[in-house]
Amino acid sequence: NKQDPIRSTAMRSSKNLKKRNVRRAAAMKHSVTSTLAIPAAEEMDSDDMHEEGVYTDEEEESSTKDEAAGVDQDFDDEEEVGDEEEEEDESSDDEEEYVRQLQERRQNLCTPEHRGYPPTLEFEFSMLDLDFHPSGDVVALAGVDGQSFLYKYAVGGNEEIYAKRNHDKGSCRSVVFSTDGSGFYTGGADGKIHMIDTETQAIVHTREAAHSSPITVVRNRRDVVASGDDSGGIKLWDIRQKKCIYEYAEHEEYISDMLLLPGKNELITTSGDGHLGVFHMRKGGLVAMSDHMDDELLCLCAIKGKSKVVCGTSTGVVDIFNWGWWGDMSDRMLGHPCSVDTMVYIDDLTVATAGEDGIIRLISFFPNKVIGMIGSHDDQPVQSMKRSHDGVYLGTTGHDNRVRFFNVASLNEADSDEEEEDDEKKEEEHDKEAASKVLVKRKPAPKSSTSSSKPKQLKRAGKTKKKARGFFSAL
Repeated sequence: NKQDPIRSTAMRSSKNLKKRNVRRAAAMKHSVTSTLAIPAAEEMDSDDMHEEGVYTDEEEESSTKDEAAGVDQDFDDEEEVGDEEEEEDESSDDEEEYVRQLQERRQNLCTPEHRGYPPTLEFEFSMLDLDFHPSGDVVALAGVDGQSFLYKYAVGGNEEIYAKRNHDKGSCRSVVFSTDGSGFYTGGADGKIHMIDTETQAIVHTREAAHSSPITVVRNRRDVVASGDDSGGIKLWDIRQKKCIYEYAEHEEYISDMLLLPGKNELITTSGDGHLGVFHMRKGGLVAMSDHMDDELLCLCAIKGKSKVVCGTSTGVVDIFNWGWWGDMSDRMLGHPCSVDTMVYIDDLTVATAGEDGIIRLISFFPNKVIGMIGSHDDQPVQSMKRSHDGVYLGTTGHDNRVRFFNVASLNEADSDEEEEDDEKKEEEHDKEAASKVLVKRKPAPKSSTSSSKPKQLKRAGKTKKKARGFFSAL
């Protein structure tokens, strides 16, 4: 076997197989002749007991405890899952409640009581110009389709008064109310100028072929109407005589804006050719023409007691001119990223501007800085901007086919506060002057009894007068 290990292993395995077969045969014989009995628990070891499904009392109690603990654990897990679901439901309910409150708040802000300004006017086409009535809550609009509109605006809602297409060939580009508000003027691409009655909405007067080129701007002051066109032509019209009194052709490009100020005989104009023009309204003729600017001049406004004129440009720079010194600008203001297409006077040192980026800004001069933002047209260019007769609203037209209103009543309050401060300063200065006058009063010199003493008394009086003057002048 030692010499052949493989043969010895085979022999051992065959012997084992024979013994296994003998045991199987004996077990089968015993199962047939006798009944199968499960041995007692005391005679079985723990492994055999567990295989046969037999457990002791202690093991049964522990198993029942483990099962109960498992059930409790499962129940706790279910409770935790339920609590999490309830928390999720509560959080979702809180989010829905928060969203509902936000919606209600937005709806409340849109109500007239909370809005504080008239609702936005929406159209299918854009409005090129607007103007407010000088004494009533009425706004006039000029549409790109040739129509002109009248709306009565209010915080509670707007009401359309008039809508008619008076310019058949092209757009209605400019609109302006008369000084008394009895009518309004419109100028269009067809070269016509219409005067329409505000109450009856009837065309009072029409000037056919007022310009050979499309009209870009119309302005009014008392009995004079000024109009400019795309080719740079300017005309002054006498309303009473209903004829053209002066005509100018100094500009080479379109007229972008014109300024007619009460108490001034000059007509100030800006043009796309980069020049600022000054024309005499009574005598006629050109008064002055500025040097050529690198930018197009787009809009005008007078500030600081009409002693200065500011101009918006195509690059966003605001040029500042001194009144009477029109050759070149005296200063300039930076801060606008895009063109300044329109501006409105707020007070002597504050102006509202708007342009290509659609943002309405509030700027101040001396020092020159941007104060803040009033509103916007959702990144759409602003075409025109005017202020209402009471100074409460700013009206704007943009390329988004909307006319918006912005409440700027707080600016009026600031102006009134400044006026009160000025009045207080004036009163203080007046009181100081009155007090100084009381102190300056002098007693008369005593009269002399003899002639010999007159020269000495006169000399002394002269000395006292000099001393008094020097004393009170020092005060």
